[in-house]
Amino acid sequence: MDLDLDDRVAFGKLQTINEIRRGQLQLERVRQRLLTELEVSDAEGRSLLEYRREMDLLLQEKMAHVEELRQIHADMNAIEEVVKQSEEARSRSLESARRLHAEYRPLKGQLDRMRQQLGLAPLVDIADLEPDLPVNELLEQGSQQAEQPPAPGRSGPTERPEPGLHSVVGSGSGSGSGGSYGGLSAGQPHRVMVLAKPEARSSQMVAGGPSPTPFRQQPPPMSRVCRATVRFT
Repeated sequence: MDLDLDDRVAFGKLQTINEIRRGQLQLERVRQRLLTELEVSDAEGRSLLEYRREMDLLLQEKMAHVEELRQIHADMNAIEEVVKQSEEARSRSLESARRLHAEYRPLKGQLDRMRQQLGLAPLVDIADLEPDLPVNELLEQGSQQAEQPPAPGRSGPTERPEPGLHSVVGSGSGSGSGGSYGGLSAGQPHRVMVLAKPEARSSQMVAGGPSPTPFRQQPPPMSRVCRATVRFT
């Protein structure tokens, strides 16, 4: 009886040891898996922090690019407005130059014919006064612009009419005071402009008004022209 009891106790202990061994093996497997998962979690956590820092940097860069694009658009709008204003100013200047040139040509033609009667050389043309300025090209552009229909909402420059050469000579046909020709006086800037030197005359004509009516009056008698020779030369 005692032997059987001892055998049962020993067998029970062996079963307990076997269960402990199986439990330890299972515990070791669980522990290895747990350590593996913890290592993965820790590595992913460090990577996640790095990814978030990178995301913050990318977001900051995105906002910087958005601000830069906004500034670029603002600059483009400002430049477009400046270009528009410059085009309008250039168009007004070309139109004014075209009208001034229409006034300049008959004035110069009359003066050249009058100087030719006195044996004087013709006045220097405006294109020769400014060799660095493409006068003819600019005037041609002004003529082409005048032929084109005006854009909607845009009106040409308002010009103030001024007396031309016909009014200067016409006023002198009724008075023959010595030492003066055709009523030319220092109190009339436009008439002084006609008889000034070519440099001063060209600079003053640019500030003039629109073209006058054509000169239709006959030249004055030779006696008055002779008396005014000193003023022309």
